[in-house]
Amino acid sequence: MTKIYLRKKDSWILYEGAALLEELSAQNIIIGERANIGVRVYIGAEAVIGERAKIGTEAVIGEGAVIGKWAKISEWAKIGAEANIGEGAYIGEWAKISTEAVIGERAVIGKWAKIGEGAKIGEWAKIGAEAAIDKRAVIGKWAYIGEGAYIGKSVKIGEGANIISMIYGHEYVANAYTDTKTGINYIRLGCFIRSVEAWEVDFENNVEEFLVGSLQWRQRRNVYEFLKKHLEIEGASGTAQGQRSMHPLPEEGPARAETPLKIIKGKRK
Repeated sequence: MTKIYLRKKDSWILYEGAALLEELSAQNIIIGERANIGVRVYIGAEAVIGERAKIGTEAVIGEGAVIGKWAKISEWAKIGAEANIGEGAYIGEWAKISTEAVIGERAVIGKWAKIGEGAKIGEWAKIGAEAAIDKRAVIGKWAYIGEGAYIGKSVKIGEGANIISMIYGHEYVANAYTDTKTGINYIRLGCFIRSVEAWEVDFENNVEEFLVGSLQWRQRRNVYEFLKKHLEIEGASGTAQGQRSMHPLPEEGPARAETPLKIIKGKRK
């Protein structure tokens, strides 16, 4: 029998059976037909879970969040309040989708990835594992953001862009991207995220750790030159065709839930 944690005042309370159906209605929570709700799932008031969506073990669905039909929220993922997860989208394990973020249809969010408040991820876009998209950033449809990459606050990444990430090039994660809103190219080397222009003026911004001429400095410089060249190629070819999301379409046929739940209808504010 399905058991779900629902918030009551300041506490999460586990409900099942008739008490669960009653509390779902009281909190105006809608669960679509044939939705599959895992073990120890937490659902906030006025959330909507679409038909045949799948919610993994111990996932958290925030207040007013909308989960589209056929979407999959993996184990231990957290969906913030008022976030919107598109039809058929995939959210990986331990991923965090912040308040009011929007995930487009068929988009894929890798495990441990973080999507900031109000960020928008386009249809069929793919965000790699452990990548971080800062608040209000916009990722175009079909874009590919590599594993461990970071996209800054309010940055706009165009459709089909391919943002590579280098995890083992030197001691720290590195990636590069173009803000299509401003046309400025950025390169991240570890915790430093700067425009290419700024790097060119002062590459030796961390001489205590990367002594000029040392092996570590040469590795860092090679990563920088590689990423800069990548940006030049991307710019010369226009908007590059990024890797397409390979999240499969749902299998045909009825999805099986632990306990079939009828749609709990309620008025939305």
